[in-house]
Amino acid sequence: MKVKHNIIKSLFAIAMMLIVMGCNDDDRNLTLPSHSIVESSHQYAGNAVQVNQEISFADVSHGVVSRTWSLPDGVAATILKLDKDVSNREAIRQALSNRDNLTEEEIENLESQLRIGDETLLPSFDEPILKLSFPEAGIYELTVIQEFEENPFIRNEIEPTDSNIVETVFIITVSDPIRFTNVQGTFLNSDGSLGETFNVTNNALAQVEAGQTVRYTFDVSGAVDEININADGGIIVPGSLVNNPELGNGMVDIKYNGLSNYDLTLTAYKIEPDSDRSITFTNAITVVPSSAPFILTGAIIEQMDERISIPFNGEFASIAGDVSTNFTVKLFDQANTFVKNLNIATITNNADNLTLLDITLSEPIYSTDNIKVSYDGNASLESTDTRTPEAFTDQPVAMYAPNLANNNIADGVTTNWTIVDPNGAYEISTEQAFTGDTSIKITKNGESGNFRIRTPFGATVSIDLNKQYVTRARVYIDPTVATPGGLKIHSLGSAPWWGINQNLSNINKGEWVMLERIIPFPKNSYTNFDIRVDGTSDTIIYIDDIYIGEYEVRP
Repeated sequence: MKVKHNIIKSLFAIAMMLIVMGCNDDDRNLTLPSHSIVESSHQYAGNAVQVNQEISFADVSHGVVSRTWSLPDGVAATILKLDKDVSNREAIRQALSNRDNLTEEEIENLESQLRIGDETLLPSFDEPILKLSFPEAGIYELTVIQEFEENPFIRNEIEPTDSNIVETVFIITVSDPIRFTNVQGTFLNSDGSLGETFNVTNNALAQVEAGQTVRYTFDVSGAVDEININADGGIIVPGSLVNNPELGNGMVDIKYNGLSNYDLTLTAYKIEPDSDRSITFTNAITVVPSSAPFILTGAIIEQMDERISIPFNGEFASIAGDVSTNFTVKLFDQANTFVKNLNIATITNNADNLTLLDITLSEPIYSTDNIKVSYDGNASLESTDTRTPEAFTDQPVAMYAPNLANNNIADGVTTNWTIVDPNGAYEISTEQAFTGDTSIKITKNGESGNFRIRTPFGATVSIDLNKQYVTRARVYIDPTVATPGGLKIHSLGSAPWWGINQNLSNINKGEWVMLERIIPFPKNSYTNFDIRVDGTSDTIIYIDDIYIGEYEVRP
């Protein structure tokens, strides 16, 4: 009979500490029991190496009579020589270069087993040290079968095995070195379609019009964990960087605004084994004046400091003089009835992004305001490539309203939910979504009682008890549900719990409906977030776009 022990990521160091701690100077000469310990030079990296990189294994066991290392038939591996010009002791240290905590007992044990007088110290498949490299990427099993004088202990086990034969299997992951190839750029047209493709090379100076976006694609070997992009002043489109380690490729979209030449640097990182590589294309891109009209592009937004930022499809030259009379900022009520014009104090270039114009008002604005901006097209404004901005009328402002619910909760993508009341099930679903691709799907069974799930906010949410807050969510009830119950979206706290408390039988099925509740918070900090569905009938409900924030009201 033999004992088989499989290892993917070793914990040998802990065991060795226990062995060493159990010995002192007075008992070093005592006979130690048989003990199976096999070490790897890359055990702390999960035995992951690159093609042709050395990896070493050493049998530092006590009481071993014989051993045999083996690889599956057909596996291409090279058994490497130990350095013939160094002592046996130094050869041991070289073979286990990543292990600097070998005890003297282990070194002496290994040294006594090496063949004295063998000039090459060429390890065979019964030596205590085996040094390998692999010429091809793949996942390989290395097996060592040990025979002991008596049934051995294995690492930190407190009882010996029931056999004197022990089999240990190492899983070795060999990956290709990191390398970028086939780097190409493709122009993105204004409608989002793909345009002409070009090869990215040094000094190519591929011409890109100001405001245009280029989609870069590339192959990358080595099953990398992370890719970083240095756009050299270009703007990486949020969410566009994709790394597909299984497929060995990636992509990123970069928008170019300023007239200049641009480099492109790609960097890939791999955790196990720890490695990285960068490639830089110098003067890959040159940006030339755009042939497109200079127009409002994207949403006008309120910043945290109440500045209103207006985005265009190119960079503005420095503003000379007062252009505030050419802009109008209007306040409307919630029924879109005009209330008044808001006074403009200044209009300036944005300090960090020259595609933005910043409007500063001379009076406060509030997150519940309905504000719209117009431009008459007659100001002395131009882009850095000498285009004139075109007029626009009554474009809405997205007001600054930070969400206390983190993005994963708000967007329905977190899977970090704990089921508190078990009468149902939940999943992150792509069947329905108000925005994005996913929502939280809850299936409540017809049994009495609640179904409730809970997730941490991620950080303690602090509340000003002197202010009001609003909780909103989009809800979709499956049209096949006969009699839906109630929905509560809230956090733990003393009654009254803040949040949504809605009888679902009062809302339309088969469409997205916004639920909202404005209520003071009963306490000043929260750590968890709950969703609860009540009722005694089968219910299927989707929840998306959860929002929790301060509710400002214009006086």
